[in-house]
Amino acid sequence: MEHTFEILPTQIMSEFKSSEMINPLSSLEPLKSNGLPDYEYAAAISAAYSASCERDEIDPQKFADWIKKGEEKAPEEYVDAFSLYKCYLHIRGKKLERTTANEVHSILAEPHLPKVYHGEIRTNPLFVVDRNDKIEYTACDVKKCEDELTKYYNDIEAIANETLNSTEQAYMATAMHLVFHKIQPYHNLNMPIARLIEKWYMMSVYGEELIALPMEKNYYEQEHIYQRARRKVGKDYYNLNYARSSSFFALAAEAY
Repeated sequence: MEHTFEILPTQIMSEFKSSEMINPLSSLEPLKSNGLPDYEYAAAISAAYSASCERDEIDPQKFADWIKKGEEKAPEEYVDAFSLYKCYLHIRGKKLERTTANEVHSILAEPHLPKVYHGEIRTNPLFVVDRNDKIEYTACDVKKCEDELTKYYNDIEAIANETLNSTEQAYMATAMHLVFHKIQPYHNLNMPIARLIEKWYMMSVYGEELIALPMEKNYYEQEHIYQRARRKVGKDYYNLNYARSSSFFALAAEAY
């Protein structure tokens, strides 16, 4: 890889590449569609698993069946999953860039935040808490959020000029996920967006059929490893060590 990135880590790429060559297209989850178009069905399954990584426990098949009904207002237990589903539909065919990411946040934030915060960089300190409401991470200082996010999207632009094999593409997608989580640019809902960005990037490279990649399912089913791997990189934005991110990348690789 020729480019030196501003913020995306490449420290353990050689370790990641030492494993078997990744072929994302061969890792797609077979669809057992309920009558929804394939993309919409896979989006519903992805959204259910991603929402379940937060505080919700959602049966993906039941959620997909609810989506099929075409109702416009979600019951309380499906509010966040339905917002995520709409985000997967929103990014379809769109370039991975900041303006659309802000639109994604607006969709997710609509049930939770006043409109003034939709798609806007946060103006308050942010702490990530675990399911026991204990602080597990202190995010980027608000005064630095704009600079860090600019570096982030500059790197994404730069990747487009790189010639990468499939294993390197998967590595960079995972790096985008991890770094977005560490910046925590929005007032809330950063983690589902981080997961969405990983899949969004892979879709931009390989096509929309990558919506069926079981990435969110893998994170949900191994949530304890997922959380531990994030914490291992560092509990404070200014003391991160991406050399300790091997377990995070290894977990992601399982989905590919």
